[in-house]
Amino acid sequence: MFNQVIVVFSLVLLLLSSCDSQSQLVDNTEINIESKYRTVTADEICSIEIPKYFWEMSDLNSEALIQYGYNDTIVDSTSIIEQDAIYVTTSVFYKMDLQKMLGDSVSFDLLEFNNDFIENLKLALDDARAEYETPNINEQNGVKSLHNEIYGSYGNDLVYYQIGLFETEIAYYQVLTWCLQDHLAKHKDEMVKMTTSFKEI
Repeated sequence: MFNQVIVVFSLVLLLLSSCDSQSQLVDNTEINIESKYRTVTADEICSIEIPKYFWEMSDLNSEALIQYGYNDTIVDSTSIIEQDAIYVTTSVFYKMDLQKMLGDSVSFDLLEFNNDFIENLKLALDDARAEYETPNINEQNGVKSLHNEIYGSYGNDLVYYQIGLFETEIAYYQVLTWCLQDHLAKHKDEMVKMTTSFKEI
């Protein structure tokens, strides 16, 4: 069932994106080997920190620069039961492409990006609710940033999303991570780390 959420969410991301960005991922060597995180980069465009136990995935969102995650599944003769799953993607939306798509008369900022994301998520999920209707815009790692959390359900599954949005001179970036609410206590700190670790290279 949760795999269906991934598929549906990939469609949601496609609604937001007009870019056709493909990148090869490169893992950087950790400076601190005791750390539980490692840095992954996308073609000298950007980087994020992810837990060391994550592995690269190719089917979360074909437009994403970075796609990693973890899942622990049980398969029997009648169904697939995911005991635990957590995923992260990083996508870029170049301002030039957005301007061509929206027209010169339309302005766009991080708050509008957040609102569009939540509205599209509401189309894919039941009872989607954002933690912050108007989240604060801060500066992080030298760029404007916004953080939000979204709770919802898909069928019988309760799901939780964290999003970090970042604005640089040439683009908007989206770091998105999600898991089942049953495992939120286990993963929330990791999710905060991922959604706040973005750096443009």
